[in-house]
Amino acid sequence: MKQQKPGGRALAAAVLLLAAVACGGGGSPTSSSVPVASPTPAATPTPAPAFSLAGRWERFDSTFPELDGMIVEVDAGEARGVIVSTPANRYRFEAGDLKWVNLARTSGGEYRFDDLVRQSGSGNASYIGGVLKAQGQGQVDATFPTSGTVQHWRRK
Repeated sequence: MKQQKPGGRALAAAVLLLAAVACGGGGSPTSSSVPVASPTPAATPTPAPAFSLAGRWERFDSTFPELDGMIVEVDAGEARGVIVSTPANRYRFEAGDLKWVNLARTSGGEYRFDDLVRQSGSGNASYIGGVLKAQGQGQVDATFPTSGTVQHWRRK
């Protein structure tokens, strides 16, 4: 019988074990000869464009239909809205009137503001508080808690 060097048997066992793992015949319980797909990264949601009130708005449906067709332009800083066009009316609204003032964003698409109102016939003016709420990018609804009136505006 041939005598082996000390540690030779352990070395031979280690070489056999490494060869078996390399050929897929053993190793850790998680090893596999079937390729494993890497996890698909979660889709990154595309953020909705931020709502901006800046631009022209046409009143198309309201408690006072005589004023439907009025166009208000909100400045780039979203601070105020000026009437640029209005149908003839008994309230004496006209181009150049500050229709929306004190605009202040309260959330992503909601604003508090003061709305110019005029008395029928005399044209006496005052402002009442209201809320403008975005209904998507192309429409805002104005509600007035003290009077219960509603105005619907669309981007022009």
